[in-house]
Amino acid sequence: MIDAQYYSEKRVNDIRNPRRLVAVGDKFGYDYDIVRPGVTAFGTARYRRGRWTLNSAGELSFGALWRRGHYENAVFTGVASFGRSDRYNLTTYNLGLSAVYSFSVNHRVAVCGNIQECEPETGDVFLSPECHNYGASAVNNFNLGGEIRYEGFFAGVVRIEASAYLARERRGAEILRYYDDLYADYTADNLSGYSIMTMKGVTRNMGGLEVAINVDITPRLNLRGMAAFNRYVYVGDPEVGIASDANLQSRLVGSSAKLGGYVAGDSPQTMAAVSMRYNAPSRWRLEVTLSYAGDRYVSISPVRRTQRIAFLATSPEESAAFATQERLPDAYSLNAYISKGFTLFGINFFCSLSANNILDKDIIYGGYEQNRIRKEGSGVNRTYKPFPSKYAYAYPRSFYAMLSVNF
Repeated sequence: MIDAQYYSEKRVNDIRNPRRLVAVGDKFGYDYDIVRPGVTAFGTARYRRGRWTLNSAGELSFGALWRRGHYENAVFTGVASFGRSDRYNLTTYNLGLSAVYSFSVNHRVAVCGNIQECEPETGDVFLSPECHNYGASAVNNFNLGGEIRYEGFFAGVVRIEASAYLARERRGAEILRYYDDLYADYTADNLSGYSIMTMKGVTRNMGGLEVAINVDITPRLNLRGMAAFNRYVYVGDPEVGIASDANLQSRLVGSSAKLGGYVAGDSPQTMAAVSMRYNAPSRWRLEVTLSYAGDRYVSISPVRRTQRIAFLATSPEESAAFATQERLPDAYSLNAYISKGFTLFGINFFCSLSANNILDKDIIYGGYEQNRIRKEGSGVNRTYKPFPSKYAYAYPRSFYAMLSVNF
């Protein structure tokens, strides 16, 4: 088979080898390297005085990033796809500090802080690394966070841990590759809908309170519990640009995505779990766990929240359909676990059986909004609606058995 794109007018993948035959195990379609040389220096320090312990850690990195293409693309010819791209020089750092004060052997408080600039992901630098050398930017991501934590041990049987934290994450750039139904309207070629969205300055604030308790009721019976109350939210509206994936022709410049105030990600913001474990004689163990996850939302689509989408809505209901973030139902799960260890002929065996989601609840594990937009009607009667969200479901009632041998 010739290395070519049979669905495109520009059929040859590498115009420098237009008749190259592809055999089993050969590369085809694209061939490139991402090169990231760099050097890193790091160090740690600790200081103790009385009840205080101070810890610090630092890291400084100097690096570079470029793409080296081994194919010359038929659309992006010459150095646009073949050879080395522009070189992006990257300097990053990571600094962490903590101070621990011990009231006694059983009680202590720690205050921690961290500031970091880290390299962007390759997928957030190059627009289409499979095809060409063009990049959007190479701006470092910035993270800042702090935490205060307490650990206490009471009467030799109760251990409590509690922490409160705040963090801020600002991404230099994010790149989204998707099919844009609105741009596909303007031409009969459906391939024109494939688009690249670049976002600059996507910022998230994260904070919360977490508590865990561990109680040894008897030498064999143990109770554990945890609760977490978190908040993850977008801050501000990132700058947005859109270009055609086929030829990088600009389609939208200087716009923004209305993300400020929306929940960031689909992780549960309220969680709780309680577990009871019994260590029986003869190496038997039984454990039952009840867990809860709530205050969950689908991950939002920035495509739906660009300024141009707001102009499509012809009624408050249509506007709300694009702007509202769907909340996922609360989830509960009851799990059980039993295990047994034994020795035969000097060989240690361990077998276990677990039952998850015993109540057989229909649990949505997570979800996200689609970038696609549904068109209905035509002419002046045309309306636009978002595609429904996509969901991932947790397993129904499931059983797992395991046998391990140590010798």
